[in-house]
Amino acid sequence: MITKADIKRETNSVSYNRGKQIYEEQKVHAFQVQEIEEIFGYQLHKITAVVDGSGKNMYCVSVSVDEEMSEFKEPSRKKLSSFSR
Repeated sequence: MITKADIKRETNSVSYNRGKQIYEEQKVHAFQVQEIEEIFGYQLHKITAVVDGSGKNMYCVSVSVDEEMSEFKEPSRKKLSSFSR
């Protein structure tokens, strides 16, 4: 199981605190978890969400998690088109 300590270890304090703020301000949308199989047969959980960023920016963020090894793999952030909310 991934813990807060695991997340803090994989990020810096600025990134961790910004993510926590986005969550607490309910700016996380379309949260989704998928089970996927890695090429070597390992089971991963791919976590994807759309989040509100600064201004009118929104981002699609994702990370794959190997819970057995408590590892994060393939983090990504893609800016979506700006629009009025």
